[in-house]
Amino acid sequence: MQAIKLQYNKQGLIPAIIQQHDTGEVLMMAWMNKEALEQTLNTKTTWFWSRSRNELWHKGATSGNVQQVNKILYDCDSDCLLVQVDSKGPACHTGAKSCFFRELKQENLIDDEALLVDAVPIDQGVQNGTKSQISKESLKGVKTQIEANVNEIKTEEEGNG
Repeated sequence: MQAIKLQYNKQGLIPAIIQQHDTGEVLMMAWMNKEALEQTLNTKTTWFWSRSRNELWHKGATSGNVQQVNKILYDCDSDCLLVQVDSKGPACHTGAKSCFFRELKQENLIDDEALLVDAVPIDQGVQNGTKSQISKESLKGVKTQIEANVNEIKTEEEGNG
């Protein structure tokens, strides 16, 4: 058996894309650290690292919507996981089956005062699209995070090049 060295980011995290194993539907994306991955492998249920709460969390521990792991794949660069699961209930905290139920369109992107997003429901579990407005301060936070992510990617590419 070949040893695998996964590539975690500077925060010790690796992105995990969660997919319904029998339909191929992408349910959610979350972050795993080494402990979350070990717990996932040991329990055959999904565990993640919450960046906002700075703690390990077991998917479904509160909601009851536990995801049973079928298989874990890793990509060609060993820096992203695809976790194929059997998810009986909703994966999204909104109650939707998938976290990916809103469509981003060019005309929704950015204006000076706010970011307007038309939520176009794709999932049957979501009845009506909603418009939400994000403040200028929130946009600055998003811009800062995007810039940090871009800088991290550039740094990693320079290190690999």
